[in-house]
Amino acid sequence: MNTQSGGLLEVINATGNNDIVAAVDLYRSDGNRLFGSYDGFAVRPDDPGSDDVGTDVVMPLAIKWATGWYTVIGVQNLGDSPADISIRYIGTAEEVPVDVIIPYSDVTNVVFHSTYDETTPIPLNFIGYAIVTSDQPVAGLLVRGKQTAYLSNSNEPTYTAVNGVPRDNGEEEWHLPLIYRRHQKASPESIGWNSWIQVQVADGGSASVTLRFVGKPDSGCPAGPFETSAVVNGSKVFYMNADDDNGFPPGQSPDCFLGAAQVTGTKPLIVIANVSSDSFPGGDNEAMYNAVAGSRVTAPPPPGTATPTPTSTPTVPGATATITPVNVLPTPTSTPTPTPTSAPTETPTSTPTATSTPTATSTPTV
Repeated sequence: MNTQSGGLLEVINATGNNDIVAAVDLYRSDGNRLFGSYDGFAVRPDDPGSDDVGTDVVMPLAIKWATGWYTVIGVQNLGDSPADISIRYIGTAEEVPVDVIIPYSDVTNVVFHSTYDETTPIPLNFIGYAIVTSDQPVAGLLVRGKQTAYLSNSNEPTYTAVNGVPRDNGEEEWHLPLIYRRHQKASPESIGWNSWIQVQVADGGSASVTLRFVGKPDSGCPAGPFETSAVVNGSKVFYMNADDDNGFPPGQSPDCFLGAAQVTGTKPLIVIANVSSDSFPGGDNEAMYNAVAGSRVTAPPPPGTATPTPTSTPTVPGATATITPVNVLPTPTSTPTPTPTSAPTETPTSTPTATSTPTATSTPTV
């Protein structure tokens, strides 16, 4: 039974002068245990450059692999009129460049597209990213999962999500608060806790990128710091578990690592990361998250600075929440988290020309 559905939930700040945060959990019961989480979309009409809404939104990962990995992109129209929306997939399939546009017309609420939708021409073993464009302001959600094999319709317990990022919100500095490499192996055959980092050049071109890792001092693993640089053409995945080209300096990959990372570039970037473990078989051991933009990082106060302690708990008047049902989501067959031992590199060095523009006026069914 598919219990997945779509809806709109608005969390409104009743006083208008307090910052609020909304977190969303996705749970599916139509197969293996699937659970993912993402941040609610921030909408700031008075400061649109700092929210999650735009007409040009980057989805920093897209995948369609024969081993079962796939992605689903959800796009929500937040404008006042029906939207014409395009989802453009850019990347490679077995080193062959891919550029495919999936168009949707008159979208009033939400639309979803899965890379496993065989009515659309995305080749097998594709990896890259996607760009959502619209004539109305939209927000984008990226879900990734895994089936036992391509179109097996049998889900593995892997289900994660991150927000799409408006291209204008790309920055030259990003922070990743939790990164692993081969940490706490459950057995000699285990690879333990690991991460990957996806770096997307916001304009689709090339940038020189520096990754810096700082470990937790009492983790039992080398703390570094470790730092290396690389050129990213379009987008690139750095797999911490790989033996080389893994974001650590060549020949200096620590035996294990638990800590944080910083990614900086010569051009605006968009960055996401993954956390996974093989130590708990049978459960959903995957998570994916958006990096924290450098502009949002606040320096700690100088040593000795007193932290004010509130004398009472502030009272906030009750917020208003409204729920409006919308289209039922197609049954995404699972979204992928890449875990190969070497990092595939997408190479769109400039904005390519779409090679195929299929017509899809309704939500494809997976």
